[in-house]
Amino acid sequence: MSLLKKIAFIIFILSFIFIATGKDSLVLAKKMAKNKNNVSNGQISLSALKILKEVSVHSDEAFLKTASKQISQSDFEAAFYSTVPAIQLSALEVAGYCADPWPVLPYLAAFTSARERRASSVAVLSLINALNGISDLTKDPVFPVKGQKMQLFITLDKTAADTTLDKDIRAGALYGIVLLNNISGSNYIPDEALFFDKIADIRIRALSMLPFPLDKNALKKLSVAAGDDDETVKGCAASILCENALSLGVDTLSEDLSDFIEEVLNEDNPRSSAGVMGCLARLKPADRAGFSDIIANLKDSRLQSYWNELLNNS
Repeated sequence: MSLLKKIAFIIFILSFIFIATGKDSLVLAKKMAKNKNNVSNGQISLSALKILKEVSVHSDEAFLKTASKQISQSDFEAAFYSTVPAIQLSALEVAGYCADPWPVLPYLAAFTSARERRASSVAVLSLINALNGISDLTKDPVFPVKGQKMQLFITLDKTAADTTLDKDIRAGALYGIVLLNNISGSNYIPDEALFFDKIADIRIRALSMLPFPLDKNALKKLSVAAGDDDETVKGCAASILCENALSLGVDTLSEDLSDFIEEVLNEDNPRSSAGVMGCLARLKPADRAGFSDIIANLKDSRLQSYWNELLNNS
């Protein structure tokens, strides 16, 4: 085959690939545009519009619960994508009070990563409120839509991992995962990067979601956290390792773990010590005696008071 024929053949193949992929992209774009238009051009009923306009005036819980019962799913969907910010925010707020929130949860989860700060804040609060109102599904883990639970996990995980969002939004998304785990009896573990996030509070929240008993991967994460520059993260690691030991039925903590906990206690920091103290208080008196001596000699009297309170309630 001559060089010109080879070049012509390659151009033909490339053209075919371009046309095929371009066609697929065009079909996908048309589908997306169609779906978007169906929502964004949806008409909000006059009755729902009136209610949503009143939300900014009557924002008490009783009103919001009543309002959620008077707004249909189609009205919610149209309002979520309203070009009027006040209507959108009102819809996001009211959605958190729906008696059956499953139809609106995907929207609330999606809006947690909205570029508009007010929308993402309201979406996070509403999602948490909605999940708090859902009954326990561990006995009957059936979701209205197939795959909805996993999709919610993935959406919230992406929000939590988005470092362009504010810390409270990301932390709220992680808390949403915690609630969804509790409701459904799941053990969804967030994105790996969150355990090494630059924000200490995010690292702590991610570590706190590790299920017991800890596996090798979890122990590796905690090993890194044990050497963290932030004392609060170290305290969190100590608390989790202590709780893991108790969950395994251990009566006496290992020497290495005891030394690490002593190191955390000696930092005399309520934020890093309070969590592990709750675990230590559940040890037998003889096994916690050494820790009691350390706590008795701490300078921060608040820790000593808290320790005594824990012992009195144990």
